[in-house]
Amino acid sequence: MKRVFALLLAVMLMFCACAEEQDENIIRLQTDPPTYLKYDEIMGAWNLYDETGVIDFEYYIYDYKENGSPFIVSNERGCGFLSMDGRWIFEPQFHSVDGFMDNGLAVVEVGGKLGLVTLDGEYLFEPQFSYIGDFCDGIAAVAIPINESALWGYITENGDYLFEPQFIHAVDFNEGFAVVGIAYSDADSHLVPFDELDDSYVETTVYGYVTADGNWFIEPQFEWADDFDDGMARVSVDGMFGFIGTDGQYLIEPRFEVAWYFEEDLSAVTEDGEKWGFIDKQGDWVIEPKYAYITYDFCHENGLAVVSYSQNGERVLIDKEGNELLKGTRIEFTGDDLVYVERNKYEGYFRITENGPEEVTVVETDMYLHDYYPFEGEKVATLDHEAVFERDRWNAFPRLDGATALLPVYAALAQAVYPNDTRYENYSWVNNREPLFTCTKTNTAYDRLVDGETDIIFCAEPSDQQIEYARLNGVEFEYTLFGYESFVFIVNPENPLDGITVDQIKAIYSGELTTWDELGVEGLGEIVAYQRPKNSGSQTALEKLMGDTPIMEAPQMYVSDGMTDILETIEYRNLPNAIGYTFRFFCADMVGSKVKLLAIDGVEPTVENISNGKYPIITPLYAVTRKGETNPNVKRLLDFLTDPQGQELVEKSGYVGLGN
Repeated sequence: MKRVFALLLAVMLMFCACAEEQDENIIRLQTDPPTYLKYDEIMGAWNLYDETGVIDFEYYIYDYKENGSPFIVSNERGCGFLSMDGRWIFEPQFHSVDGFMDNGLAVVEVGGKLGLVTLDGEYLFEPQFSYIGDFCDGIAAVAIPINESALWGYITENGDYLFEPQFIHAVDFNEGFAVVGIAYSDADSHLVPFDELDDSYVETTVYGYVTADGNWFIEPQFEWADDFDDGMARVSVDGMFGFIGTDGQYLIEPRFEVAWYFEEDLSAVTEDGEKWGFIDKQGDWVIEPKYAYITYDFCHENGLAVVSYSQNGERVLIDKEGNELLKGTRIEFTGDDLVYVERNKYEGYFRITENGPEEVTVVETDMYLHDYYPFEGEKVATLDHEAVFERDRWNAFPRLDGATALLPVYAALAQAVYPNDTRYENYSWVNNREPLFTCTKTNTAYDRLVDGETDIIFCAEPSDQQIEYARLNGVEFEYTLFGYESFVFIVNPENPLDGITVDQIKAIYSGELTTWDELGVEGLGEIVAYQRPKNSGSQTALEKLMGDTPIMEAPQMYVSDGMTDILETIEYRNLPNAIGYTFRFFCADMVGSKVKLLAIDGVEPTVENISNGKYPIITPLYAVTRKGETNPNVKRLLDFLTDPQGQELVEKSGYVGLGN
C-alpha cells in the first residue's frame, strides 16, 4: 500500500512540475527541493507537499499575493504566515492576523490582544494592545486596555514608543500633527494621569496636538479639536468654535456656537444656534446668517447648497454667492450633477447653467428585467412544440450568464430545456449557492467564464482586455454564433436629426466633431456624447466600429453604468444635446424607450435591414464557452441553440437568426 501511495505521489509531483504554470490549484513554492501547495476541491483546503509526501494538510489560504508577500494560512491550530520559499515565518498559532503591510509588519491577535510581527519571524511588539492604527509616516496610534477603557499612545515602525500610552483619546497623524486628549479634573483644576482617576474626581477631557518628532505642538487646552485639513483645524474653547493654523495661531477666533468643516472654501456656521450663514477662510461672512436649517452645504463640489428659512419649511437651493435658484419641499442632488425638486404634486429635474436653472423633462420607461426571468416572466419566448433536448444525466446543466441585452434569449433557452424550478439568481449568492442562471452583464460575465464560475455566456464579442485576461489565466474562448443584432445610436426624441453616417459617428467619438451645428442641427450647442464602461458589450461594439480611430475620453458625468442608464439618462434627464448607443431590441422592445433610433448611412435599424444585410453596423451574437470544456451538456445545449428549435427561440425573442 505504501508503494502504491509513493507511486501516486511521484506521479502527482511530476504532474505538479508540468502543470504548475497553468493550474491555479497548484502553487509551487520557491524551494529546493520543490514544495507544493495543492488545492483539494473536495475538502476546500490546501495541502502542503514535498517529495516525501504530505507535510501538513487542510490549510486555508486567505491572502496570496503574487508580489512575493507571505501566504496567510490557517488550520485548526490558528493562523500563521508561510513564505513563498516554503519557510514558516510563523506556524499557525494566532487567533487572527492581517496581511503584511508595505513596511514589513503584520498585526496579529493572541488572547484578544494585538501585537506586531516582522518578516523575520520576530515580534516587534508583543501582543498587548486593544487597537493598532494605520502607520502614517512610520507612526501608528495604539491603545492599551485599562479596566473598561484604554490608554492611548504612539509607536514607530522601528519598535519604539513615540509617546508612551498616556492619552484618553488619540487619532492617526495628519499633515504632521495628531489630536490627543488628556484627562482633566475639575476638583482641583489640574491634569490627572488617567490611571489615577477615581470617583472623587469629576473628569473631563481637554485636547491638544502632538508632532511627529514626539513633542507637544499645542498643549491640551481645547474642549474639542479636529485634524488639520488644508492647513486649518477646527477647535472649541468655552463652548465656541474657531479655526487654528499650522503655526498654532487662530485664523478665525472662536465665536461660533457651531461651525462645520470648510467645503468649497466655505464653512456653514451659526453664532447663536438659530441663524446659519457661510463664512470664508478669513472668517468673513459670504452669505449672511438668515437660515434656520442647512440640508446640504457646498460639499458636492457643484457650487450649490440647500438651506431653509425654518426647520421644517420649504427648502431653497443657493449658489456660493447666496443667490436663491430653486425652491421646493424636497431638493436633492443626483449622480449626474442635476437637481431633483419636489413641491406640492410637482417633481422635476434641473440643470444649473450660467443663465440659471433649466428644467429637464422626466420620461418613464417600462423595462422590468423580471419580465424576462425563466418560469417567472411574462415576456419569455416559448416554443410551439415541446423542446427536444436530451441531457447527459451524469453531468449538470450548464450555468448560464451574459449580457442584459441578450437576457431574453438565454431565459427562453433555460425555460425550454431546464427543470421548471430553475429561477433567476442574483450574482450576490444566497446561502453561498452558486447560481445556475443569472445576468451579471458582459464585463462581469466574461470574467466569471474565465474564472470557471459559469459555463456559457451570451454576449457580443469580447474586448481585447477580456481576451488578454483569458490568455493570462490559460483560457481560450470558443464562440458559437447563434444570431445577429444591430448596434444603434440614439438621441432625444425632440432632436430633429433622423440619421447619421458612420464617418460622422467616428468624428463625434474621436472629439473631432463637437457641435450639433456641424450636423445641421441648430440651437443644441455642444454634443454630449455618452459612453459606457470599459469592457461592456456596447462599449466594445463602439471600439470595434471606431477601429484605429482613438476614442476621446468621456467626462465622468457622461459615462453610464448600466444598460438602462444610457437610455434613462437621455430620457429621464432628456438632455436635448445628447447622443448615445445601445442595441436595437434592448432599446426598442425591452425598455420600450421613446428615444429616437438614428438611421445609419441612410438605413433604418430594422429586423428586415439586419436580415438582408443592408444595415451597416450588424453585431454577431455568440454563446461563449471555454475551449476544452468537458461537460457534454454544454455542447448539447449549444447544438440545441443552433438547431431549428433554438433558432425559433432566438427569433421569437426579438433577434435575427442564423437562417437570415
